[in-house]
Amino acid sequence: MIAYDLPYELPPLSVGPRNLLVPSQEFESARFNQLFTVESGDRRYASAVLNPRMMAMLVDDYEHVPWRIVRRTLVTWGLGYWTTPMVSEATYLFGRIVELIPPFVVEDYGIR
Repeated sequence: MIAYDLPYELPPLSVGPRNLLVPSQEFESARFNQLFTVESGDRRYASAVLNPRMMAMLVDDYEHVPWRIVRRTLVTWGLGYWTTPMVSEATYLFGRIVELIPPFVVEDYGIR
């Protein structure tokens, strides 16, 4: 497991490889829907975080990496040993996620 401290606190959101046993929110990208399962208590929040640029980035490069926002923490996990390239990839992904979350999401959904 790798955790990253966010500069803000957000509601829970989980994104991972498609799991047919878990109900998932549908998005405007058919390819994204085929590859990912998304769990969130607020559909509007999930859509705001998973905007078109975020979905494109995940589809293009990170379909195998599960991640979750838990309050002020961004987390990813995996089975087995973490290699240096895997840790580098995860930390780069975290930076991209933070970069692609629009400021209005933090303003509208951030927990104070």
